[in-house]
Amino acid sequence: MARQPTCIITDQDPAMRIAIEKFESAMDAQRHVHDKLNSESESYIPDLKTPLPLEKAASDVFTLSVFYDIQSELCLGCFSCRVLRVHDVDGDFEYEISDDRNLVFRVELSMSNMKA
Repeated sequence: MARQPTCIITDQDPAMRIAIEKFESAMDAQRHVHDKLNSESESYIPDLKTPLPLEKAASDVFTLSVFYDIQSELCLGCFSCRVLRVHDVDGDFEYEISDDRNLVFRVELSMSNMKA
């Protein structure tokens, strides 16, 4: 593992010393916030609002504040869309989905190569 430098030569420039001190202070503050967010995320399991595996995976990966943003987007997507029709074509599926603006989208899911 690399060692921390024992000294930084700045040619006695006071502005450089001040800049380095401010940089170190900013880095310390960022480390503190990062550690705090990690601690909060690891000690709290959020309530899941849908049975979607995507929501569960997001709760494991993201910090709480980011997860809540993702969760609200997932819920908006789940509750503002509805499946109008599902059609099986030789093991592949065609979905017609309508959103809250009554726009209809057609999605084809190929089960053979798992592509939509």
